[in-house]
Amino acid sequence: MDYGLKNKTAIITAGSKGIGLATARLFAQEGAHVAICARDAETLARAEEDLKAYGGSVFATPCDVSDKQALTDFAAAARAALGPVHILVNNAGGPRPGGFKDVADDDWQRAFELTLMSAVTMTALVIDDMRAAGWGRVINISSYSIKQPIPQILLSNVMRLGVQGWAKSLASEVASDGVTVNTVCPGWTLTDRVKSMLSDDTAADTIKAEIPMQRLGTPEEIAAAVLFFASIQAAYITGTALQVDGGIVRASL
Repeated sequence: MDYGLKNKTAIITAGSKGIGLATARLFAQEGAHVAICARDAETLARAEEDLKAYGGSVFATPCDVSDKQALTDFAAAARAALGPVHILVNNAGGPRPGGFKDVADDDWQRAFELTLMSAVTMTALVIDDMRAAGWGRVINISSYSIKQPIPQILLSNVMRLGVQGWAKSLASEVASDGVTVNTVCPGWTLTDRVKSMLSDDTAADTIKAEIPMQRLGTPEEIAAAVLFFASIQAAYITGTALQVDGGIVRASL
């Protein structure tokens, strides 16, 4: 199937590993020009070499997505290297885990900057490219917690709901310009962060028992949903939040 992404420019934040890198690989395979950023320069350099193997144009630079100026610089450099932006995948590591009594005032502010404002800022920097072209995709990597809160990750539960409220509102504003805004909500996925949270077999087995498929997902399975939302086939889908979670969300809607 041709997803219509050849020669499109795609930005994926936090794209050096996990879901971000899996997404960048799929875009590169489809012939898109890919820009990625991440905080760790060494990991980012390995990811850049990985993506170049697919033969397309790749741009990579270190960036902390919670830093507005760093995002501004990244967007400008990516546009200079690859041209106007058609696709944005807003991705970032989750904020500090813990319950209500575990988080301090500073944790709330850091979570706000990392999870919500990184998506808002990055989108503001590239949305005019999409509107001018009459075609664009904004895709947010979120969590199934926006439909069913997860214990002991209060900050993530709260901020990701904020992202979805913003995304749903933005979708209505830009739909007539040919720009869609959608959210992918991963379940428990085998990323480095999840591996660190489930550091022993007992914890992993407990989580698996809650998932109807009895296993964790892979970054590639999440990336496949992102690719679909970015495709020409998904042109009439906007404002949607799709969980890719092995069935762990029990709600009907």
